[in-house]
Amino acid sequence: MKNQVIVTANPTTGQVFTETGVSEKDGKVYGYIRLESKEVDLSGPVAQVKVLSCLKSIAKDTFLMSGISAGDVFPGKIRIVESTTPNPNRAKQQPKRIGDLILTHGGAPIYRETEYCVDATMADVRLAHDQSKEEIKLASQNREVVLTADANPVA
Repeated sequence: MKNQVIVTANPTTGQVFTETGVSEKDGKVYGYIRLESKEVDLSGPVAQVKVLSCLKSIAKDTFLMSGISAGDVFPGKIRIVESTTPNPNRAKQQPKRIGDLILTHGGAPIYRETEYCVDATMADVRLAHDQSKEEIKLASQNREVVLTADANPVA
C-alpha cells in the first residue's frame, strides 16, 4: 500500500468543500477540504493500517477555480504534530487523552494536530507523555473510543 494523500468528502455533509464563514480580514468566504492518507505500519508485532486525516483551509473562490474533487491525489503526507500549546485557531481543541486521563508532557497537556506536508519525508513530531504504563493501562481499560473532528479552521 503506497502512502498517498487523497481528497475525501466531508463524512457528515458529503461535500468536498465545507464552508466555515466570511473572513473579517478580506471579506472572502473560507472553508476547508478533507485530506486522508493510509499507510501500513510494520513497527509492531502485528501490521496495521494507519488512517490519518486533516483539514486544509481554502478560500471558496480558490476551491472553485482549482477543480479539486473527491478522489484527487496529492503528493506528500499527513503528519502528526504534538505540542503543549493549543492551536489558537481551534477554540474547541481538547488535549490528548485516553478515556478521562489527559496526557501531559512536562506537566502540560499535550495537543495533537494533523497537517498536510508536500514533503513526504517530514517526520511526525510526537511528545513523550508523563503518565506511567500502569496509568495508561487503567485508562485504556476504561475508555470509550470516540472519533471527533472539532474542526473550525480560520483563514
